[in-house]
Amino acid sequence: MRFFTRRSTQTLSRRKPATSPRHRLARRKPLFECLEPRALLAASISISDATVFEGNDALQFIDKFVTDGSGGLTRPRQPLLGPDGNGDGIDDLYIASADTDEILRYDGDTGAFLDVFVSQGSGGLNGPADLEFGPDGNLYVSGFEGNHVLRYDGLTGAFLDEIGSGLAGPIGLTFGSDGALYIASHFGSQVLKYDSSGLSVFVPPGSGGLIHARNALFGPDANGDGTNDLYVASGESWQVLRYDGLTGGFIDVFATTDGPAAWMEVGPDGDLYVGVAKNPDAEFVRFDIETGALVDSLFVETTSFWFIVDQNNVVYNPNGYNQSLLRHGPSSMAVFTVNLSEPTASPVTVAYTTNNGTATAGTDYVTTSGTLTFAPGQTTRTILVQTLGDAQSESAETFTVNLSNAVGATIADGQGIGRIQDNEPAAPTLSINDITIAEEDPHAAFTVRLNVALASPITVDYATSDKTAQAGLDYVATTGSVTFAPGQTTQTILVPLINDAILEDPDETFSLELSNAQGAAIGDGEAIALVEGNDSTWTLRTSADGAFLLIYYVNIPIGRWPMNAKEPLDFDIARGDEQVLVELPPGTDGPAGGVLLQTGGGLNELHVRSGRIRIDSASPGGVLNTTVSEGAELITSRLDQNGLAIAAGGRVTLLPTGDPSRLTEFTLAKGAVLDLSDNSLVVDYSGESPLAEIRDRILSGRGGPGLGASWKGAGINSSAASEANKDDPEAYSIGYAENAALPLGPYTDFRGQPVDDTSVLIAYTRTGDANLDGLVNDDDVTIVGATYAPGVPQPQWAFGDFDYNGFVDDDDVTLLGVFYDRTATPAAAPLPQTAPAGRPGLAAESTLASLSFPGSAWERTASQAPPADLASYALAIEHLLAEADDAFSPKRKLSGKLVF
Repeated sequence: MRFFTRRSTQTLSRRKPATSPRHRLARRKPLFECLEPRALLAASISISDATVFEGNDALQFIDKFVTDGSGGLTRPRQPLLGPDGNGDGIDDLYIASADTDEILRYDGDTGAFLDVFVSQGSGGLNGPADLEFGPDGNLYVSGFEGNHVLRYDGLTGAFLDEIGSGLAGPIGLTFGSDGALYIASHFGSQVLKYDSSGLSVFVPPGSGGLIHARNALFGPDANGDGTNDLYVASGESWQVLRYDGLTGGFIDVFATTDGPAAWMEVGPDGDLYVGVAKNPDAEFVRFDIETGALVDSLFVETTSFWFIVDQNNVVYNPNGYNQSLLRHGPSSMAVFTVNLSEPTASPVTVAYTTNNGTATAGTDYVTTSGTLTFAPGQTTRTILVQTLGDAQSESAETFTVNLSNAVGATIADGQGIGRIQDNEPAAPTLSINDITIAEEDPHAAFTVRLNVALASPITVDYATSDKTAQAGLDYVATTGSVTFAPGQTTQTILVPLINDAILEDPDETFSLELSNAQGAAIGDGEAIALVEGNDSTWTLRTSADGAFLLIYYVNIPIGRWPMNAKEPLDFDIARGDEQVLVELPPGTDGPAGGVLLQTGGGLNELHVRSGRIRIDSASPGGVLNTTVSEGAELITSRLDQNGLAIAAGGRVTLLPTGDPSRLTEFTLAKGAVLDLSDNSLVVDYSGESPLAEIRDRILSGRGGPGLGASWKGAGINSSAASEANKDDPEAYSIGYAENAALPLGPYTDFRGQPVDDTSVLIAYTRTGDANLDGLVNDDDVTIVGATYAPGVPQPQWAFGDFDYNGFVDDDDVTLLGVFYDRTATPAAAPLPQTAPAGRPGLAAESTLASLSFPGSAWERTASQAPPADLASYALAIEHLLAEADDAFSPKRKLSGKLVF
């Protein structure tokens, strides 16, 4: 629930718990009567006990309200309570399913899947992020990936129209009291306004330091003009900013968070809840809406910062770990879990009501009653009872929740006991939370909490213990102690995780236990860490005996392939949004024949985490992004994808085919290797050119500047150059060029790849081939002759720096002379012969007749005749080297090859 103006246009309501049970039971009475006499029922119902702490509003986990993948839910984003879709009188839950581009609807009482409210891609929907029902009763949806906001019929979900496109990552939606829709534009760092006049800018880009707007809502008047003002989450500045609700002018920084500010809601308690995007989990920070003062930080175990808060301060938040929707509520709320012993094919219902024990309804807790329904297949439901705080010091009190009138099952344990612990005064107590982490996370982070701030320090010991996970294999055994300084109420314990390549159960657990507390009692002293196995769609692992490559789909075994098979594994992926994870034991090869990916519309992610594997793509879509981890190696014939990231110690080896490759994002950590072999590579970019970094990586792969290159170093290297140069030293290299700055003009087509002014060209080629056309000929002599200037820095291969020492000098002239081929003709698609601006000396007419080497014995005056042919040019180079001092003796030795 956002601030009241955000929901003011909705006429939605949930029935009051005190009146709804009678109506619901009355409606179902004919069903009860028709089931008599009942047959013997196998399923049984039981209810748990609950203990709460009076007045404690720290969030506790309630339940998984929407179960894993229910209704096809994937990458859930914003949930929303909206119109009743199944006629039970209770608002239903609408959730954005980002990967399927749908809006799904769930029963607001049970969390059971009802239907697809907005069908897949309806109206072009792409990446739904936020949902809002507007004053017109229709549903407005922001499409984050589609850069649009779409409108759908609020009753049927049918597409109506597009109200805005090209919006630079629209994410948060809110309606103002004026009926206008306000749109937080993430990449635009602004807030847009949509009303009868159309779209306009309300908060200009960057106003008040706004960076990456995530969400916006209207809150209390901050500047005294009588109008609610706009609060905006600024993701990258870690702030909540405040703007005038009439003009959009910046007012002030309302609050600062300890991470990227993401989602915001105003709860019924009047506090502002802010979802903070942290890794691996999220945190909800609560601020006083009037003053901006921090109330508390509410830790929850989820990957998502989207959430809503209902009228009971219950937080609904998606969990991307398992594609579900979780509920968290105040620790003062009693949570009773009702279990059905086994799933049933038909719905099961049971009535419940609270009764006094030593606690009194209306004074200590809120009377609660109703009917629970277990949908077919559902085995767990939750009953929530609010407790009431007071200022009296008293002993623990109890009340009960009693089950009755079960239909479709019998009642095995029908009474749950609620125990209310007094908070006047609070005894200092330590507790620790359960967590869920991914296997690839670097560590498990446990939060230890002290329920009250103390004036003196306290300490507590901790130690890990195996469950299904094993210390040394899955995590690092950890022991120690933590100290809470005076006033401190939270501490974090980190347990390192081990990301192994061993075939094992997808999910494993270990525990962290507290002991020997000094200065406080231990309440919940054991935390369970659930380590989720790698959740890529497809996973390739080696069998325990190393004989087979095992194939998993979402951790379900699909098949296996002999590791010694000579033919490639034909691996067919139907959709274009899948991931493939490769986990082989370090040093282990994949199948001898490799893996052939049939990727349909393209593969989103290929992660080679460990081992060595050959993978090729046979589909036009190819692989969008590839990541190679430390110690892993990918062998492939061609790269044609958006992004390639190789970690330090990782390796990508291109097969010697000569096929050109292409990347748009290229991250090569220091210590990583890309073996180009005899291939060429185009790196497209936007923004700043990566040329300098590419040169650095090529220089590292070459083995440093000067003669004697090995081409075996970490960086961009070439096994083909290393092998070829054994017989003819320095004959082959990796050349590179900024296409837009090529001395003789840019290419439009480079070795079969279209290129433009934002392309860096990299190619295995002959040393001396400055223009990368595959030949060392007159064009290259023209370039070197015009750029030769001893002592003048010019660290670019395309201008003649063939030995990578940062200058075009005698060494480069020598290498050019050694490998010049007088019979070579230009490539089939020659370079455009137009001199770029600022380089008039490199035009086509700048041939051998105009060559000069300033500052050397070969500096020609205007009165001197030009050399008659290239033989004279070669002789001039020999003279030049002969005149050099002894420091150039290795080059003089090479000059003996200057024979044309």
